[in-house]
Amino acid sequence: MCGDYKDLYDKIIIADCRFEYEYNGGHIKGALNFPKEEDVDKFFMKDTSFHHYGEKLCIVFHCEFSSHRGPKSYKKVRSADRKLNEPNYPDLSYPEMYLLEGGYKQFFKDYPGLCEPQGYVEMKDPSFIPQMKLGMQSRGLSKSQRRFFDQSCPTNISLELPKAEDDEEENKQLFLKTTQTSRHIFRTVTLRDRH
Repeated sequence: MCGDYKDLYDKIIIADCRFEYEYNGGHIKGALNFPKEEDVDKFFMKDTSFHHYGEKLCIVFHCEFSSHRGPKSYKKVRSADRKLNEPNYPDLSYPEMYLLEGGYKQFFKDYPGLCEPQGYVEMKDPSFIPQMKLGMQSRGLSKSQRRFFDQSCPTNISLELPKAEDDEEENKQLFLKTTQTSRHIFRTVTLRDRH
């Protein structure tokens, strides 16, 4: 973006994991939009055109706050990358991946001039409730996440997302898996903190 890291990387990909209406309301210049999880998998794992960059490629994931959608996409790519490169452990196709601390909300606050258009549309913007519902359905939210969004949306809006019977068991399995791999630490950086 500013050329600060051109000596470290040949390519930097900003992976914006927000919904399309959020991205269209304002995003980091040059960022690519991945509103669905399968978009991330298709772009980074099924299309191998970026694999040759190795350490000369930097991928920065984010969503509105970098608290759910961005980290989930980061984990998905890291997990698929580990599996793909299992025979050559610890090699990775994407060794330089980061999560943007504070997400787009903080980035826009700190660097509005690096955003286009210079705007910020919240995920829960009342003007985009139908699009938010569709986006949430495509991301397959758990029971607790549906409850959170039902409570945090205006009282006259119900998300009415389909309920899966095995959400709680799935969350237990995810927790156990995460606990077992606790030595993996997310590295969070702001774009200016990298030395």
